[in-house]
Amino acid sequence: MAFAEDLAAIGFRLDHTSRGAEHYSRKPNPYLTYWVHVRDQEATFSWEFAIAEYAATLGLQIGSGETLNTFMYPRTDARGPLDAAWVAREIEQAEAALASVALLEAGGP
Repeated sequence: MAFAEDLAAIGFRLDHTSRGAEHYSRKPNPYLTYWVHVRDQEATFSWEFAIAEYAATLGLQIGSGETLNTFMYPRTDARGPLDAAWVAREIEQAEAALASVALLEAGGP
């Protein structure tokens, strides 16, 4: 599959398959994981950030302090074509959203 090779070229690896879908992941750092799910000739892009684990490294705590399942996600996943350029654009948008997090300016954008 050419799309799988294109994903590998931008750092994704096949993580697992389930229910007829292939799930690819890329971890640019210990806390952030990008996901591409492929099913029926369509790709879904999403990401997750282990916010509680990251906060713990800063001496901070999220909620009760349970880090196991406390992640930050986008409100919606993106759906698009089997195209590595599309995935790269989605990564850029995710990185822009993550870079915009400014806790001292939490009054809003």
